[in-house]
Amino acid sequence: MDERNQRYEGMDMELSDRYRYCPDTGNFYAKQSIPKHYKAGAKVGHLNSNGYVMLSCEGKTVRAHRAAWLMHYGEMPDGQIDHVNGDRADNRIENLRVVTNQENQMNKRVQSNNKGGTQGVYWDKRRGKYQVHLKAGGVKKSLGRFKDWHEAVYAHWYAKLDEGYHMNHGRF
Repeated sequence: MDERNQRYEGMDMELSDRYRYCPDTGNFYAKQSIPKHYKAGAKVGHLNSNGYVMLSCEGKTVRAHRAAWLMHYGEMPDGQIDHVNGDRADNRIENLRVVTNQENQMNKRVQSNNKGGTQGVYWDKRRGKYQVHLKAGGVKKSLGRFKDWHEAVYAHWYAKLDEGYHMNHGRF
């Protein structure tokens, strides 16, 4: 069993007793009031620092997208759950899909410390050009160096599409 799924093992009844999940909106609602916290019918969940909606269940904090999958399908998938549109707070069932780790990595965002503005494009200070790399199938490929940033971005973008990357990957 996947490590992520161990946390949710046997939790489907507790989640169903505590929350109602709306697959059309992706929201969770309290079935019962908890004094000083929320009333029955209130929308529940909070955003963590990474942008995921979190719920409390059996004294644990759980990610709402995994709870949504479990409540909707009755079991946890073999694999990771990805947000198709890249919005980690959008837990509509149509926005959730099962992917491998590699597929999930192909849909990740540009890191905040990226100075090239997009994934795989780096400024080579020594040569005064943009260096372009693409990691696909666990192998890092060099796509060359470019004087113009736009040329570098386009080279990277087309190489990503050829490798089957998701359209959200490294949006610019």
